[in-house]
Amino acid sequence: MKQFLNENTIANQIRMTRSQFKGAFLIVEGVADQRFFKRFVEHVSCQIIATNGKEMAIKVIDILERDRFAGILA
Repeated sequence: MKQFLNENTIANQIRMTRSQFKGAFLIVEGVADQRFFKRFVEHVSCQIIATNGKEMAIKVIDILERDRFAGILA
């Protein structure tokens, strides 16, 4: 399933989630990072999104920053 995810898919997932969730999005490299940061982030105000590697996280951030999407961090 991971091989079908690309930067546009993840960026669109975040955009669609914005309609239901008004908090921040933390974009991390993988599932291990997601589990690690989960301890430090309040789930109510921040969602953690795992991508498939550093390059993918950078590409997702680039896409969302071009659209001036507020509330993202990687």
